[in-house]
Amino acid sequence: MHKNNVKFLIHLIVMVVIYLIISNIPPADPLTHQGMQVIGLIVAFVYGRIAIDAVVPSLIVLFLYATTGLNTVQGTFSAAGGHSAVMMVLALMMLGAVMNHTGLAEALAKRIVNTRLASGRPWVLTLCILLAAAIPSMFLTAIPVLIIVWGIAKEIFHLVGYEKGEKWPALIMSGITGAATLAVSAMPFSMGVATDFSIFANLYGEGTVIPSLPFIATSLILCALLLVFMLLIMRFIFRPNVEKLKAYQAQTNVEPFTRDQKRALVLLVVFVVIVLLPDMLPAASPLKPIMAQFGTMGGGFLIVLIALLIRNKDGSPFITIRDIGKGVMWDLLIMIWALMVVCGSLTNPELGASTFFANLLTPIVEKTGTFGSYAILQGVSLFGTNLMDNAVVGMTMASIISMAGTKLGISAVAVFCFIMHSAEYGVLLPSSSPLSAMTYQQTESKWITKKDIFVTGLFWMIAVYIIVAIIGFPLLQFLS
Repeated sequence: MHKNNVKFLIHLIVMVVIYLIISNIPPADPLTHQGMQVIGLIVAFVYGRIAIDAVVPSLIVLFLYATTGLNTVQGTFSAAGGHSAVMMVLALMMLGAVMNHTGLAEALAKRIVNTRLASGRPWVLTLCILLAAAIPSMFLTAIPVLIIVWGIAKEIFHLVGYEKGEKWPALIMSGITGAATLAVSAMPFSMGVATDFSIFANLYGEGTVIPSLPFIATSLILCALLLVFMLLIMRFIFRPNVEKLKAYQAQTNVEPFTRDQKRALVLLVVFVVIVLLPDMLPAASPLKPIMAQFGTMGGGFLIVLIALLIRNKDGSPFITIRDIGKGVMWDLLIMIWALMVVCGSLTNPELGASTFFANLLTPIVEKTGTFGSYAILQGVSLFGTNLMDNAVVGMTMASIISMAGTKLGISAVAVFCFIMHSAEYGVLLPSSSPLSAMTYQQTESKWITKKDIFVTGLFWMIAVYIIVAIIGFPLLQFLS
Protein backbone atom coordinates (compact mmCIF):
# COMPACT_ATOMS: atom_id res chain seq x y z
CA MET A 1 0.00 0.00 0.00
CA HIS A 2 1.28 3.44 -0.91
CA LYS A 3 2.47 5.52 2.04
CA ASN A 4 -0.06 8.24 1.24
CA ASN A 5 -2.90 5.72 1.51
CA VAL A 6 -1.49 4.46 4.82
CA LYS A 7 -1.31 8.02 6.12
CA PHE A 8 -4.88 8.67 4.96
CA LEU A 9 -6.20 5.58 6.77
CA ILE A 10 -4.29 6.45 9.94
CA HIS A 11 -5.80 9.93 9.98
CA LEU A 12 -9.29 8.48 9.49
CA ILE A 13 -8.79 6.05 12.36
CA VAL A 14 -7.39 8.76 14.62
CA MET A 15 -10.35 10.98 13.80
CA VAL A 16 -12.88 8.30 14.78
CA VAL A 17 -10.89 7.35 17.90
CA ILE A 18 -10.87 11.00 19.01
CA TYR A 19 -14.65 11.04 18.75
CA LEU A 20 -15.05 7.76 20.64
CA ILE A 21 -12.73 8.82 23.46
CA ILE A 22 -14.30 12.24 24.02
CA SER A 23 -17.87 11.02 23.65
CA ASN A 24 -17.30 8.42 26.38
CA ILE A 25 -15.71 10.77 28.91
CA PRO A 26 -18.05 11.14 31.91
CA PRO A 27 -19.74 14.53 31.38
CA ALA A 28 -19.09 17.32 33.87
CA ASP A 29 -22.20 19.15 35.02
CA PRO A 30 -24.08 20.73 33.22
CA LEU A 31 -22.94 18.72 30.17
CA THR A 32 -24.85 15.57 29.24
CA HIS A 33 -23.65 12.44 27.44
CA GLN A 34 -25.08 13.74 24.15
CA GLY A 35 -23.32 17.04 24.80
CA MET A 36 -20.01 15.18 25.08
CA GLN A 37 -20.81 13.32 21.87
CA VAL A 38 -21.33 16.58 19.98
CA ILE A 39 -18.13 18.08 21.42
CA GLY A 40 -16.33 14.89 20.38
CA LEU A 41 -17.66 15.29 16.85
CA ILE A 42 -16.44 18.88 16.67
CA VAL A 43 -12.94 18.02 17.92
CA ALA A 44 -12.78 15.04 15.54
CA PHE A 45 -13.87 17.26 12.66
CA VAL A 46 -11.20 19.86 13.48
CA TYR A 47 -8.55 17.13 13.39
CA GLY A 48 -9.91 15.71 10.13
CA ARG A 49 -10.13 19.13 8.50
CA ILE A 50 -6.47 19.82 9.28
CA ALA A 51 -5.09 16.33 8.60
CA ILE A 52 -7.20 15.22 5.62
CA ASP A 53 -9.47 17.70 3.83
CA ALA A 54 -12.89 19.29 4.17
CA VAL A 55 -15.13 16.74 2.45
CA VAL A 56 -14.39 13.30 3.92
CA PRO A 57 -14.38 14.41 7.59
CA SER A 58 -17.59 16.39 7.02
CA LEU A 59 -19.46 13.37 5.64
CA ILE A 60 -18.10 11.09 8.38
CA VAL A 61 -19.20 13.56 11.05
CA LEU A 62 -22.71 13.73 9.57
CA PHE A 63 -23.06 9.93 9.70
CA LEU A 64 -21.65 9.80 13.24
CA TYR A 65 -24.05 12.56 14.29
CA ALA A 66 -26.95 10.30 13.36
CA THR A 67 -25.69 7.74 15.92
CA THR A 68 -26.09 10.19 18.82
CA GLY A 69 -29.87 9.89 18.81
CA LEU A 70 -30.30 13.57 17.99
CA ASN A 71 -31.51 12.78 14.45
CA THR A 72 -31.75 10.03 11.86
CA VAL A 73 -29.36 9.68 8.92
CA GLN A 74 -32.00 10.97 6.51
CA GLY A 75 -33.02 13.75 8.88
CA THR A 76 -29.40 14.78 9.40
CA PHE A 77 -28.67 15.16 5.70
CA SER A 78 -32.00 16.88 5.06
CA ALA A 79 -31.24 19.40 7.80
CA ALA A 80 -27.73 19.89 6.40
CA GLY A 81 -28.56 20.36 2.74
CA GLY A 82 -31.62 22.51 3.31
CA HIS A 83 -30.09 24.88 5.85
CA SER A 84 -30.43 28.57 4.99
CA ALA A 85 -26.68 29.12 5.47
CA VAL A 86 -25.90 26.46 2.87
CA MET A 87 -28.22 28.13 0.37
CA MET A 88 -26.75 31.56 1.11
CA VAL A 89 -23.20 30.38 0.50
CA LEU A 90 -24.33 28.62 -2.69
CA ALA A 91 -25.87 31.91 -3.88
CA LEU A 92 -22.61 33.76 -3.18
CA MET A 93 -20.57 31.11 -5.01
CA MET A 94 -22.81 31.38 -8.06
CA LEU A 95 -22.68 35.17 -7.94
CA GLY A 96 -18.88 35.03 -7.71
CA ALA A 97 -18.79 32.78 -10.75
CA VAL A 98 -20.73 35.38 -12.75
CA MET A 99 -18.20 38.07 -11.79
CA ASN A 100 -15.13 35.90 -12.47
CA HIS A 101 -16.47 34.76 -15.85
CA THR A 102 -16.11 38.28 -17.25
CA GLY A 103 -12.59 39.12 -16.03
CA LEU A 104 -13.92 42.02 -13.97
CA ALA A 105 -11.27 41.59 -11.26
CA GLU A 106 -8.41 42.04 -13.73
CA ALA A 107 -9.99 45.12 -15.27
CA LEU A 108 -10.46 46.75 -11.85
CA ALA A 109 -6.95 45.88 -10.64
CA LYS A 110 -5.26 47.31 -13.75
CA ARG A 111 -7.15 50.58 -13.41
CA ILE A 112 -6.10 51.00 -9.79
CA VAL A 113 -2.41 50.23 -10.42
CA ASN A 114 -2.18 52.41 -13.52
CA THR A 115 -3.31 55.65 -11.93
CA ARG A 116 -1.14 58.58 -13.03
CA LEU A 117 -0.40 59.43 -9.39
CA ALA A 118 1.81 56.32 -9.20
CA SER A 119 4.25 57.49 -11.89
CA GLY A 120 7.66 58.19 -10.35
CA ARG A 121 6.31 57.84 -6.80
CA PRO A 122 7.48 54.54 -5.26
CA TRP A 123 5.28 54.57 -2.18
CA VAL A 124 2.20 55.75 -4.04
CA LEU A 125 2.76 52.86 -6.44
CA THR A 126 3.16 50.49 -3.48
CA LEU A 127 -0.15 51.71 -2.05
CA CYS A 128 -1.86 51.35 -5.43
CA ILE A 129 -0.72 47.72 -5.73
CA LEU A 130 -2.06 46.96 -2.25
CA LEU A 131 -5.34 48.69 -3.11
CA ALA A 132 -5.54 46.70 -6.35
CA ALA A 133 -5.48 43.55 -4.22
CA ALA A 134 -7.76 44.82 -1.45
CA ILE A 135 -10.62 46.58 -3.24
CA PRO A 136 -11.63 43.83 -5.71
CA SER A 137 -11.21 41.22 -2.92
CA MET A 138 -13.93 42.98 -0.93
CA PHE A 139 -16.51 42.28 -3.62
CA LEU A 140 -15.11 39.42 -5.71
CA THR A 141 -13.48 36.06 -5.03
CA ALA A 142 -9.99 36.83 -3.69
CA ILE A 143 -8.18 33.85 -5.23
CA PRO A 144 -8.28 35.10 -8.86
CA VAL A 145 -7.63 38.65 -7.61
CA LEU A 146 -4.33 37.58 -6.04
CA ILE A 147 -3.24 35.73 -9.18
CA ILE A 148 -4.02 38.79 -11.30
CA VAL A 149 -2.32 41.36 -9.03
CA TRP A 150 0.76 39.16 -8.59
CA GLY A 151 0.99 39.04 -12.38
CA ILE A 152 0.73 42.83 -12.64
CA ALA A 153 3.38 43.24 -9.92
CA LYS A 154 5.79 40.90 -11.72
CA GLU A 155 5.40 42.95 -14.89
CA ILE A 156 6.41 46.03 -12.89
CA PHE A 157 9.42 44.19 -11.40
CA HIS A 158 10.69 43.40 -14.89
CA LEU A 159 9.83 46.83 -16.26
CA VAL A 160 11.88 48.80 -13.72
CA GLY A 161 14.74 46.30 -13.58
CA TYR A 162 14.32 44.53 -10.23
CA GLU A 163 16.05 41.19 -9.82
CA LYS A 164 14.83 38.15 -7.93
CA GLY A 165 15.96 38.27 -4.32
CA GLU A 166 15.58 42.03 -3.89
CA LYS A 167 13.54 43.30 -0.97
CA TRP A 168 10.79 45.44 -2.53
CA PRO A 169 9.43 42.70 -4.82
CA ALA A 170 9.29 40.27 -1.88
CA LEU A 171 7.45 42.81 0.25
CA ILE A 172 4.96 43.44 -2.54
CA MET A 173 4.31 39.72 -3.12
CA SER A 174 3.60 39.22 0.58
CA GLY A 175 1.84 42.57 0.97
CA ILE A 176 -0.67 41.70 -1.74
CA THR A 177 -1.75 38.71 0.35
CA GLY A 178 -1.70 40.72 3.57
CA ALA A 179 -3.95 43.44 2.19
CA ALA A 180 -6.39 41.09 0.45
CA THR A 181 -6.75 38.75 3.42
CA LEU A 182 -8.26 41.44 5.64
CA ALA A 183 -10.30 42.85 2.76
CA VAL A 184 -12.13 39.54 2.24
CA SER A 185 -13.80 40.01 5.64
CA ALA A 186 -14.83 43.62 5.00
CA MET A 187 -18.24 42.97 3.46
CA PRO A 188 -21.17 41.16 5.12
CA PHE A 189 -21.84 39.23 1.92
CA SER A 190 -18.30 37.87 1.46
CA MET A 191 -17.93 34.08 1.56
CA GLY A 192 -15.95 33.83 4.79
CA VAL A 193 -18.09 36.33 6.70
CA ALA A 194 -21.33 34.76 5.46
CA THR A 195 -20.15 31.30 6.53
CA ASP A 196 -18.79 32.31 9.94
CA PHE A 197 -21.74 34.52 10.82
CA SER A 198 -24.22 31.86 9.72
CA ILE A 199 -22.69 29.48 12.26
CA PHE A 200 -22.79 32.19 14.92
CA ALA A 201 -26.39 33.20 14.14
CA ASN A 202 -27.47 29.56 14.09
CA LEU A 203 -26.15 29.20 17.63
CA TYR A 204 -26.94 32.64 19.04
CA GLY A 205 -30.59 32.75 18.14
CA GLU A 206 -33.14 33.16 15.39
CA GLY A 207 -33.20 36.60 13.81
CA THR A 208 -29.54 37.39 14.50
CA VAL A 209 -28.18 39.46 11.61
CA ILE A 210 -25.08 41.48 10.83
CA PRO A 211 -25.65 45.25 11.20
CA SER A 212 -24.58 45.73 7.58
CA LEU A 213 -23.86 49.45 7.31
CA PRO A 214 -21.97 49.76 10.64
CA PHE A 215 -20.09 46.56 9.81
CA ILE A 216 -18.98 47.90 6.42
CA ALA A 217 -18.04 51.31 7.86
CA THR A 218 -15.91 49.83 10.65
CA SER A 219 -14.40 47.24 8.30
CA LEU A 220 -13.30 49.95 5.86
CA ILE A 221 -11.66 51.82 8.75
CA LEU A 222 -9.78 48.66 9.78
CA CYS A 223 -8.67 47.98 6.19
CA ALA A 224 -7.47 51.56 5.74
CA LEU A 225 -5.51 51.37 9.00
CA LEU A 226 -3.90 48.10 7.93
CA LEU A 227 -2.72 49.63 4.65
CA VAL A 228 -1.19 52.54 6.60
CA PHE A 229 0.52 50.13 9.01
CA MET A 230 1.81 48.00 6.13
CA LEU A 231 3.29 51.01 4.34
CA LEU A 232 4.97 52.18 7.55
CA ILE A 233 6.36 48.69 8.22
CA MET A 234 7.69 48.39 4.67
CA ARG A 235 9.20 51.86 4.59
CA PHE A 236 10.69 52.20 8.07
CA ILE A 237 11.34 48.63 9.24
CA PHE A 238 12.22 46.66 6.09
CA ARG A 239 13.46 49.78 4.24
CA PRO A 240 13.74 48.42 0.67
CA ASN A 241 15.63 50.21 -2.09
CA VAL A 242 12.98 51.91 -4.24
CA GLU A 243 15.21 54.06 -6.47
CA LYS A 244 14.36 51.97 -9.53
CA LEU A 245 10.66 52.74 -9.05
CA LYS A 246 11.21 56.44 -9.65
CA ALA A 247 11.49 55.62 -13.34
CA TYR A 248 8.09 53.88 -13.39
CA GLN A 249 5.44 55.42 -15.63
CA ALA A 250 1.85 54.22 -15.35
CA GLN A 251 0.27 52.87 -18.53
CA THR A 252 -2.04 55.34 -20.23
CA ASN A 253 -3.57 52.91 -22.73
CA VAL A 254 -5.54 50.70 -20.34
CA GLU A 255 -8.18 48.77 -22.26
CA PRO A 256 -11.77 49.94 -21.66
CA PHE A 257 -14.27 47.69 -19.90
CA THR A 258 -15.72 45.07 -22.22
CA ARG A 259 -19.46 44.73 -22.64
CA ASP A 260 -19.55 41.69 -20.35
CA GLN A 261 -17.44 43.44 -17.71
CA LYS A 262 -19.84 46.39 -17.73
CA ARG A 263 -22.72 43.97 -17.28
CA ALA A 264 -20.96 42.26 -14.37
CA LEU A 265 -20.16 45.60 -12.74
CA VAL A 266 -23.81 46.72 -12.97
CA LEU A 267 -24.99 43.38 -11.56
CA LEU A 268 -22.52 43.69 -8.68
CA VAL A 269 -23.74 47.20 -7.84
CA VAL A 270 -27.38 46.04 -7.96
CA PHE A 271 -26.55 43.16 -5.61
CA VAL A 272 -24.86 45.47 -3.09
CA VAL A 273 -27.86 47.82 -3.22
CA ILE A 274 -30.29 44.93 -2.62
CA VAL A 275 -28.31 43.79 0.43
CA LEU A 276 -27.80 47.23 1.96
CA LEU A 277 -31.03 49.04 1.02
CA PRO A 278 -33.15 47.64 3.90
CA ASP A 279 -30.73 49.21 6.40
CA MET A 280 -30.73 52.53 4.55
CA LEU A 281 -34.49 52.99 4.16
CA PRO A 282 -36.51 54.74 6.90
CA ALA A 283 -38.65 52.47 9.08
CA ALA A 284 -41.87 53.95 7.64
CA SER A 285 -40.89 53.28 4.02
CA PRO A 286 -43.29 50.83 2.28
CA LEU A 287 -40.30 49.54 0.32
CA LYS A 288 -38.40 48.47 3.45
CA PRO A 289 -40.36 45.26 4.26
CA ILE A 290 -40.26 44.26 0.59
CA MET A 291 -36.48 44.65 0.28
CA ALA A 292 -35.89 43.04 3.67
CA GLN A 293 -37.28 39.78 2.27
CA PHE A 294 -34.30 39.35 -0.06
CA GLY A 295 -31.24 39.42 2.18
CA THR A 296 -27.91 38.15 0.90
CA MET A 297 -29.34 34.84 -0.25
CA GLY A 298 -32.29 36.25 -2.17
CA GLY A 299 -30.20 39.04 -3.65
CA GLY A 300 -27.57 36.58 -4.82
CA PHE A 301 -30.03 34.25 -6.53
CA LEU A 302 -31.87 37.20 -8.10
CA ILE A 303 -28.65 38.47 -9.70
CA VAL A 304 -27.84 34.96 -10.93
CA LEU A 305 -31.31 34.77 -12.50
CA ILE A 306 -30.86 38.16 -14.18
CA ALA A 307 -27.45 37.06 -15.50
CA LEU A 308 -29.00 33.92 -16.99
CA LEU A 309 -31.76 35.99 -18.63
CA ILE A 310 -29.33 38.36 -20.39
CA ARG A 311 -28.81 37.58 -24.08
CA ASN A 312 -26.25 38.88 -26.56
CA LYS A 313 -27.26 40.44 -29.88
CA ASP A 314 -26.70 37.13 -31.69
CA GLY A 315 -29.06 35.34 -29.30
CA SER A 316 -26.33 33.58 -27.33
CA PRO A 317 -26.47 33.74 -23.51
CA PHE A 318 -24.31 36.13 -21.51
CA ILE A 319 -23.52 33.18 -19.21
CA THR A 320 -24.83 29.62 -18.82
CA ILE A 321 -25.54 27.58 -15.71
CA ARG A 322 -22.61 25.34 -16.66
CA ASP A 323 -20.31 28.37 -16.54
CA ILE A 324 -21.73 29.31 -13.15
CA GLY A 325 -21.43 25.74 -11.90
CA LYS A 326 -17.66 25.90 -12.30
CA GLY A 327 -17.56 28.43 -9.48
CA VAL A 328 -19.29 26.19 -6.92
CA MET A 329 -16.73 24.98 -4.37
CA TRP A 330 -18.28 21.71 -3.30
CA ASP A 331 -15.70 21.03 -0.59
CA LEU A 332 -16.65 24.24 1.22
CA LEU A 333 -20.36 23.65 0.71
CA ILE A 334 -20.22 20.11 2.15
CA MET A 335 -18.17 21.36 5.10
CA ILE A 336 -20.89 23.92 5.84
CA TRP A 337 -23.47 21.11 5.78
CA ALA A 338 -21.66 19.44 8.66
CA LEU A 339 -20.97 22.64 10.58
CA MET A 340 -24.59 23.80 10.50
CA VAL A 341 -25.90 20.50 11.87
CA VAL A 342 -23.24 19.67 14.45
CA CYS A 343 -22.48 23.17 15.73
CA GLY A 344 -26.14 24.11 15.58
CA SER A 345 -27.03 21.36 18.04
CA LEU A 346 -24.84 22.97 20.71
CA THR A 347 -27.66 25.40 21.49
CA ASN A 348 -29.93 22.53 22.52
CA PRO A 349 -30.42 23.17 26.27
CA GLU A 350 -30.65 19.43 26.90
CA LEU A 351 -26.96 19.07 25.96
CA GLY A 352 -25.78 21.61 28.54
CA ALA A 353 -23.01 22.86 26.24
CA SER A 354 -23.98 26.54 26.17
CA THR A 355 -24.11 26.76 29.97
CA PHE A 356 -20.82 24.87 30.27
CA PHE A 357 -18.91 27.24 27.97
CA ALA A 358 -20.49 30.30 29.56
CA ASN A 359 -19.29 29.08 32.96
CA LEU A 360 -15.77 28.64 31.57
CA LEU A 361 -15.61 32.22 30.30
CA THR A 362 -17.04 33.86 33.42
CA PRO A 363 -13.87 33.71 35.59
CA ILE A 364 -11.75 35.01 32.69
CA VAL A 365 -13.99 38.06 32.31
CA GLU A 366 -14.00 38.65 36.06
CA LYS A 367 -10.19 38.61 36.20
CA THR A 368 -9.31 40.51 33.03
CA GLY A 369 -12.33 42.75 32.47
CA THR A 370 -14.21 43.38 29.25
CA PHE A 371 -11.29 44.79 27.26
CA GLY A 372 -8.86 42.14 28.53
CA SER A 373 -11.24 39.32 27.63
CA TYR A 374 -11.85 40.82 24.20
CA ALA A 375 -8.10 41.19 23.58
CA ILE A 376 -7.51 37.58 24.65
CA LEU A 377 -10.23 36.31 22.31
CA GLN A 378 -8.75 38.31 19.43
CA GLY A 379 -5.30 36.89 20.16
CA VAL A 380 -6.59 33.32 20.32
CA SER A 381 -8.51 33.86 17.09
CA LEU A 382 -5.63 35.44 15.15
CA PHE A 383 -2.85 33.12 16.27
CA GLY A 384 -5.13 30.08 16.14
CA THR A 385 -5.96 30.81 12.52
CA ASN A 386 -2.32 31.21 11.57
CA LEU A 387 -1.22 28.05 13.35
CA MET A 388 -4.13 25.90 12.19
CA ASP A 389 -6.77 26.89 9.64
CA ASN A 390 -9.07 29.87 9.22
CA ALA A 391 -12.20 27.79 8.62
CA VAL A 392 -11.66 25.74 11.78
CA VAL A 393 -10.94 28.77 13.96
CA GLY A 394 -13.90 30.72 12.56
CA MET A 395 -16.18 27.82 13.47
CA THR A 396 -14.67 27.46 16.94
CA MET A 397 -14.87 31.17 17.79
CA ALA A 398 -18.47 31.29 16.55
CA SER A 399 -19.35 28.48 18.95
CA ILE A 400 -17.56 30.02 21.94
CA ILE A 401 -18.83 33.58 21.55
CA SER A 402 -22.40 32.62 20.69
CA MET A 403 -22.68 30.51 23.84
CA ALA A 404 -20.61 32.60 26.25
CA GLY A 405 -20.65 36.08 24.72
CA THR A 406 -23.24 37.41 27.16
CA LYS A 407 -20.61 37.17 29.90
CA LEU A 408 -18.39 39.74 28.15
CA GLY A 409 -20.46 42.73 29.15
CA ILE A 410 -20.71 43.96 25.54
CA SER A 411 -22.71 42.86 22.51
CA ALA A 412 -21.76 39.34 21.45
CA VAL A 413 -22.78 40.24 17.88
CA ALA A 414 -20.38 43.20 17.87
CA VAL A 415 -17.56 41.09 19.33
CA PHE A 416 -18.00 38.34 16.78
CA CYS A 417 -18.17 40.82 13.90
CA PHE A 418 -14.64 41.93 14.84
CA ILE A 419 -13.48 38.41 15.70
CA MET A 420 -14.26 37.40 12.11
CA HIS A 421 -11.54 39.76 10.88
CA SER A 422 -8.86 38.00 12.91
CA ALA A 423 -10.33 34.52 12.35
CA GLU A 424 -10.12 35.00 8.58
CA TYR A 425 -6.63 36.56 8.65
CA GLY A 426 -4.37 33.58 7.85
CA VAL A 427 -1.03 34.63 6.33
CA LEU A 428 1.72 32.82 8.27
CA LEU A 429 1.73 29.17 7.14
CA PRO A 430 0.45 27.30 4.06
CA SER A 431 -2.25 25.77 6.27
CA SER A 432 -3.43 29.14 7.60
CA SER A 433 -5.76 29.88 4.67
CA PRO A 434 -6.12 29.20 0.92
CA LEU A 435 -4.62 32.64 0.18
CA SER A 436 -1.59 31.86 2.35
CA ALA A 437 -1.14 28.51 0.60
CA MET A 438 -1.17 30.32 -2.75
CA THR A 439 1.49 32.74 -1.50
CA TYR A 440 3.80 29.86 -0.61
CA GLN A 441 3.30 28.50 -4.13
CA GLN A 442 4.70 31.81 -5.41
CA THR A 443 8.10 30.88 -3.96
CA GLU A 444 8.58 28.88 -7.16
CA SER A 445 8.80 32.19 -9.03
CA LYS A 446 11.84 33.16 -6.85
CA TRP A 447 10.44 36.66 -6.27
CA ILE A 448 9.73 35.69 -2.67
CA THR A 449 11.05 33.03 -0.28
CA LYS A 450 9.36 31.05 2.49
CA LYS A 451 11.37 33.06 5.01
CA ASP A 452 10.07 36.30 3.46
CA ILE A 453 6.47 35.09 3.78
CA PHE A 454 6.91 33.99 7.40
CA VAL A 455 8.73 37.12 8.59
CA THR A 456 6.46 39.61 6.83
CA GLY A 457 3.44 37.54 7.85
CA LEU A 458 4.37 38.01 11.51
CA PHE A 459 4.49 41.78 11.01
CA TRP A 460 1.13 41.81 9.19
CA MET A 461 -0.35 39.76 12.05
CA ILE A 462 0.97 42.16 14.69
CA ALA A 463 -0.49 45.08 12.74
CA VAL A 464 -3.88 43.36 12.45
CA TYR A 465 -3.90 42.54 16.16
CA ILE A 466 -3.18 46.15 17.13
CA ILE A 467 -5.91 47.34 14.76
CA VAL A 468 -8.73 44.92 15.67
CA ALA A 469 -7.96 44.36 19.35
CA ILE A 470 -6.77 47.76 20.54
CA ILE A 471 -7.74 50.48 18.06
CA GLY A 472 -10.89 48.62 17.08
CA PHE A 473 -12.23 48.11 20.61
CA PRO A 474 -13.94 51.55 20.82
CA LEU A 475 -15.58 50.86 17.44
CA LEU A 476 -17.55 47.94 18.90
CA GLN A 477 -20.17 50.37 20.20
CA PHE A 478 -21.24 51.15 16.62
CA LEU A 479 -22.12 47.48 16.07
CA SER A 480 -24.03 47.02 19.33
